[in-house]
Amino acid sequence: MRCAGDYTDIALSVADTDWHLDRLYAFAKVWRATVLGACVSRYVINLNRPSNDESLYPGQTTTSLCPLETFRGEPLYRDGRAPDAAGREQRVRQYWQPYHDTLAAEVWRLRGLHANVLLWEAHSIASVLPRLFDDKLPDLNIGTQDGRTAASMQTRVAHATQASDYTWIANGRFKGG
Repeated sequence: MRCAGDYTDIALSVADTDWHLDRLYAFAKVWRATVLGACVSRYVINLNRPSNDESLYPGQTTTSLCPLETFRGEPLYRDGRAPDAAGREQRVRQYWQPYHDTLAAEVWRLRGLHANVLLWEAHSIASVLPRLFDDKLPDLNIGTQDGRTAASMQTRVAHATQASDYTWIANGRFKGG
């Protein structure tokens, strides 16, 4: 496995981390919601990408399963230190697969208790990233795969956000899983 000496100084600052999730989603404990959080930086492996590294946004600049650069395009690894194919596969086995196995098991457990289960994937990233997005991202980005998943929730979120000061979009850049 890689060590801190493989990473650039900018990578070690972990600027693209979802720093505020604990605060933003503290209410989930009150609702007794299951919370599954990543225990590894997206710089090591992005758990929100397919294990085969297929692009979620074909034709657009995006980040990969085992990114080589930050959201701003800065290199994550020192010269010659990026993981090779075997290193990426090891990360899939060590981090990606157990995370997704746990997520699937929890969804199936909840499906045994409830007719419907909402999987809410949350992030708190910078809203201005010219390399990845045109303009400023809306405050809330709701993805329902163009209405194929959680369409009724999209309607409820849209209604709630209209009464708030937050900007929002449904199925914009982020379409959901």
